[in-house]
Amino acid sequence: MAWIKITPNEHGTDTSHHICDTCKTPFTITPAVKKGQGFDNCLTDDCDSYDPDCDIEPLFMTDEEISKEKKVVSMKVLQRRRNLRNQHHD
Repeated sequence: MAWIKITPNEHGTDTSHHICDTCKTPFTITPAVKKGQGFDNCLTDDCDSYDPDCDIEPLFMTDEEISKEKKVVSMKVLQRRRNLRNQHHD
């Protein structure tokens, strides 16, 4: 992945900007990954280098949003999502 820069997002958290070497799509990672930290997977669902285990966006989505917007969702991410929600209900 081509690392571009780090900027704060709307909440003040550092976000790194990248361009995928495979599909040339720009994407961001929050919290930021520093240059040379070795993030190797695109976060664009249609890319050959996409790894659903690295995509944590579903943690913050509703079931309906996931079903409409995500073609593939990692079971690991869904389990983390369930565990996080169970923690908030305890």
